[in-house]
Amino acid sequence: MKNKKVVKNNQKYSKVARDLVYERIFILPNDYTLSIGADEYDKEELLKGIKEGNEIGNEIIDLQLDYLRDMAAGAFYNE
Repeated sequence: MKNKKVVKNNQKYSKVARDLVYERIFILPNDYTLSIGADEYDKEELLKGIKEGNEIGNEIIDLQLDYLRDMAAGAFYNE
């Protein structure tokens, strides 16, 4: 992924990127779950991971930012 910004306190992404993805996950229904491989994460685990900048949080940020970039580039409309 391009344009990853390294910032202080071991966060892989800027505060703006983390906040954007946090808010996108926050508005999902409380019973939302996401399966990644054999693991399943609930909404609270995802939000905690994003705030802490741990492995699952960074993976969710990667996925969300890739999705937003593709959407902005028109990737979903060029089929």
